[in-house]
Amino acid sequence: MPRTAPLRNVVRASTLPPSVWTSFWSGFNDYCSVAEHALPLDLPLRENPPREGAYFWPLRKNKAYLSSVFYVREELCCRIDIAPNARPEFQKLLEEKEQIEVELKAGPDHGLKWEEASAKSRWFRISESRHASLDAKDEWRQLSTWMRDRAVAFHEVFKRRIQILFPESAQRP
Repeated sequence: MPRTAPLRNVVRASTLPPSVWTSFWSGFNDYCSVAEHALPLDLPLRENPPREGAYFWPLRKNKAYLSSVFYVREELCCRIDIAPNARPEFQKLLEEKEQIEVELKAGPDHGLKWEEASAKSRWFRISESRHASLDAKDEWRQLSTWMRDRAVAFHEVFKRRIQILFPESAQRP
């Protein structure tokens, strides 16, 4: 993983034991393993569930990630993380903000949040979140459904745009 990976602050903020995360993400894997809930082929399930609050898929290595993030017991978030050195690419996405929001059909109570890179988070972020609780195990399936649906929607809306903004030929090892 690159040294500037976007999710370290989430992991450090967590006080939950790894067994809770493993159990939650195992449930997510199980949910998405059923054919009717399967993720697109280029969003593969991890063989070993995360032992932390984040599940992410690289869209362009070191440049853009699709993430599902649980912020310590209170918030579940689906987001696109864009590298700190990619301000022009983030600005191009901002130019398409209205169209992207229409395509994503973000919930009325939890619209998209567009975040510039900052000292706190060096990564640019586009996210949608909802209240969630890891304490309520009976809600985990509902959270898995939301997370899966939002990950698929974000993937459909951003994949082509990310490929155009970060062409393979421009990728550095």
